[in-house]
Amino acid sequence: MENTFIHINQKLPSFTTTIYTINCKTSPDVYFIDRTIVFFVPSIIWTLGSTYTVSMTEGVATEDQYCGLEADDYSGKKNFQIYA
Repeated sequence: MENTFIHINQKLPSFTTTIYTINCKTSPDVYFIDRTIVFFVPSIIWTLGSTYTVSMTEGVATEDQYCGLEADDYSGKKNFQIYA
């Protein structure tokens, strides 16, 4: 369960930078409810027109202490895009 993080990354023209990190072990901003991960990002100022990714380290959606072993549908996909 150590080193299990959710990262919010902003994609810039020449690189991607992490703008927010949630520690899944200690943060009150992440909840695991059945097979659903709910997290809150209270302090980001989103840039209109930017692309962001949500990435998760190994164990976020597969540890039985979190989502449970039923989280097989995660299938190793680690990046999800969102648009502002």
